[in-house]
Amino acid sequence: MENLDDIPPLNLELFRKYEKTIKEVGNLYIRFNRGCTFRCKFCLPSEDYTKSSKNLKFRSLEKSMADLKKIINTKWLKIGQLHIVDSMFFPKRSIRRRFFEELGKIYHKIDFGINVFDRVETCSMEDLENYKKYNITVGLGLESVSSKLLTRIGKISGKDPTRINKGIQNYLDKTIDLIKYSNKIETPIILF
Repeated sequence: MENLDDIPPLNLELFRKYEKTIKEVGNLYIRFNRGCTFRCKFCLPSEDYTKSSKNLKFRSLEKSMADLKKIINTKWLKIGQLHIVDSMFFPKRSIRRRFFEELGKIYHKIDFGINVFDRVETCSMEDLENYKKYNITVGLGLESVSSKLLTRIGKISGKDPTRINKGIQNYLDKTIDLIKYSNKIETPIILF
């Protein structure tokens, strides 16, 4: 599917027969985009053989927010956590900022936690502040702190060893900065 806006709006009535199970499990999973721009050698969404994952595709913010509003406003749906399982949570900075603005308008209606996946490379201190503000738990893929292993798994792309080594050091330094800042503002992050 080339245009994710062609996906029909979320129809939670299709899940109503699972109401009891959803309530017991307490989790609901949703996606707003597909694919990943990074090419880590171990990760399925970034693998070249998965045609649908080669290019990053987005649903529009309007359609994504409409689905989120349906989850919030569906009276029979009782969840503890909403997992937005995109490989990269709104990787376009402008869309991510707009998402937080729109979330601010409806946040008072949300009675569940939200979990998202972000990347060290794309997560900012401003994002951590918004995650805290909107009770969002963020997961970051930190597969290793070993420079050698990070090189082998392709965490930093490229062929020039000097560039790769510098990229890995920047990646590890930013990871430390994110951990320190999340501790400072007392918001959790999960490191995978």
